[in-house]
Amino acid sequence: TCVPKVEKSVEKVFGKVPLKVANPDEVIALGAAIYSGLKASKDDLNAAQSGKLDSVELKEISNHYFGTDVVRKTSQGQSSSKFNSVVIPKGHSLPCKVAKNYVTTRDNQTSVSIMVTQNAVEETDLEKVTVIWEGSLNVPGGRSAGKTIEVTYEYTEDERMKCSFVDVESGLRSDVDLTLSSAEDVDSSQIEKFFV
Repeated sequence: TCVPKVEKSVEKVFGKVPLKVANPDEVIALGAAIYSGLKASKDDLNAAQSGKLDSVELKEISNHYFGTDVVRKTSQGQSSSKFNSVVIPKGHSLPCKVAKNYVTTRDNQTSVSIMVTQNAVEETDLEKVTVIWEGSLNVPGGRSAGKTIEVTYEYTEDERMKCSFVDVESGLRSDVDLTLSSAEDVDSSQIEKFFV
C-alpha cells in the first residue's frame, strides 16, 4: 500500500520490510483491466487486446476453507469431541462441487446437527472457525449407528454456495443456498491492534 503507517505496521508484524516492486494503484488498475478483458466478449475487443489476452489464464479459486462439524470417534468406537472437517479447501478451483460422506454416531439417532463453516486458515477447532449457517437434518429412528450422511458443497463463481446434507438410506435431506461475501465483517478492534 501507499500509506507509510501501514508499511511500518506490516514490517513490525512480519519482521521484514514489505517488498515494493510496483505502484499499487497501477497494479490494481492493470489487474482490473485484464480481468474485465477476460470476462468480456471477444467481439468487444480489438485484435491487439485479444492477442495479448490469449496468453493470460484466469483461474477463480476459493479464498477460504469451507467445512462442517463432525464428531470424532475414539479407538473404542465411542463418540468424542466435535471438530471442523474441511469440505472445500482454500485454493480449490471454482466453480466446484465437492461431496464427502460422514456417518451417524449412535443407535436410534433421529437428527443430525449440521453447520457450514468458513475460515481463512485450515482449522479443526470449532471455536476458531466462523459458522455461517446452522441447522439440523431429521433422520429415521430405530437404526444402528454408521448410516451415511452425504455432504455436498457446490461453490459457484458468483459467490454462491449450495449445500446439501442427505441421509443416503432414507433420502431425507436439508439444503441451504448461501451468498458468500468476499468482504468479511471486520472487527475494528483487530484493526486498531494492527496499527500499534
